[in-house]
Amino acid sequence: MVDLGEVVAEKLAADLDEVGAVEFELPDITTGERLTRPVAVLFTSACGKLLMDTYWSELWANWRQAVGWPKGGTFHSLRHSFATTSEFTQLRGAGWWAARDSNPEPMD
Repeated sequence: MVDLGEVVAEKLAADLDEVGAVEFELPDITTGERLTRPVAVLFTSACGKLLMDTYWSELWANWRQAVGWPKGGTFHSLRHSFATTSEFTQLRGAGWWAARDSNPEPMD
């Protein structure tokens, strides 16, 4: 898990105070029955609609293409890249990244 930065947490809290969560009725797949339940959602589209995976896929394809990332580079792989970088920075200290370029030996 990657910690949420303080600035992001403060902005999110302010937005939640101003706008609040939006409630949708979503399928409840935990019971095996055809049920729905109310779910509070923090993020919606600009039109206030529920964000579906296809919406994110379309956005990601445009962003990926704009920066020249390979077609196989998924939004999920970007998440892992950030989590790995963040984890190494926390474990080794921020100075490790600067030192790695001047030290060709692998670090334990």
